[in-house]
Amino acid sequence: MIEFLLRIHPLTVVLPIVALVLAAIWAGPRACFNGRGPTDRIVTGEPCRYREERSRAGFVVSVCLSFDVPRAFRFTLRREGLYDRFAKAFGIAREPQLSHESFNDGFYLDAEDGLAPRLLEGSPRLPTLLATGFARVTEHGARLRAVTCHGGSLHLHLRTFGLNRMEIDRTAEEAAAWASPLLAAMRKVAAEPWETALLQRRALGARIVPFVTFSLAIAVLTVALHASAEALDGSRDLFLPALASGSAAFVAYVAWAWRRAFPAQRHRRALEWLFLAWPAFAVLALLVLIFLRTVKVLPGPNEEEARNGIRPSSVPAAVTTSLRPAKARPRARGSRTRRRGQ
Repeated sequence: MIEFLLRIHPLTVVLPIVALVLAAIWAGPRACFNGRGPTDRIVTGEPCRYREERSRAGFVVSVCLSFDVPRAFRFTLRREGLYDRFAKAFGIAREPQLSHESFNDGFYLDAEDGLAPRLLEGSPRLPTLLATGFARVTEHGARLRAVTCHGGSLHLHLRTFGLNRMEIDRTAEEAAAWASPLLAAMRKVAAEPWETALLQRRALGARIVPFVTFSLAIAVLTVALHASAEALDGSRDLFLPALASGSAAFVAYVAWAWRRAFPAQRHRRALEWLFLAWPAFAVLALLVLIFLRTVKVLPGPNEEEARNGIRPSSVPAAVTTSLRPAKARPRARGSRTRRRGQ
């Protein structure tokens, strides 16, 4: 048991970090899950559900305002970051571009269909109001994490760490006033495009594969380490073939998932592909090769050396020498003749 723990102790450090990062990527600011239960409140004339997330010391860390909108919309609107610009510059991600330059430069629109871009493009004043009025949301020191819309709710996620109660209430009012033109335009649309649900299912199916494969690979590898660690130690010559096979499977998966992922989300999905899918495919390939060697489909290293007429490397030279029969020493004839003469 101690040897088993010593073998997997690097995994106990790396895997929690990877899991936390990928959980943050998976969830993102999709909804207001943290903090206390939401309370119904009217902010600048708009009824909403108000939720606060507090630290252990009692400070309000973030605020979420949720408004009811038609279920036709699924998108995320956030401030454009360095990684977003990098992904767009190299063609990894493709964001819907509007005719309003200041809106395109300041915000990143992650839309799952063309409904939200058509809404913003069809209302010429709406991108202008969102771009010019954003400064009032952050003038008290708050930060807009994202505007997410799914399931018939529009969520405004505000980072309010370090603000007092008066500044938090004022920031919530400014954020609701900033989003009111968007809410008014969205409530005029009631029909959901038929292709939205289909695209969502396709993208979700492609996204689940890395998480399922990674969990399966880690579970099987842990069982294999616990059951037969010697078999893994004796299969070090399979590491490079397993890496090559896993990389080939990884490239095939990325080519398949690239078409199913939403263009605006590909750079974020690439992190999941790189840190989950690639190691998982490599580990599964290694386990498959070990299984094939166990059932004698693949020859072991000693069998290949024996076929080539080479001494097996697993047997030390000293042991091999000691196992050879000792040669008989020649007898000295002169000593016999002397004895007979005497």
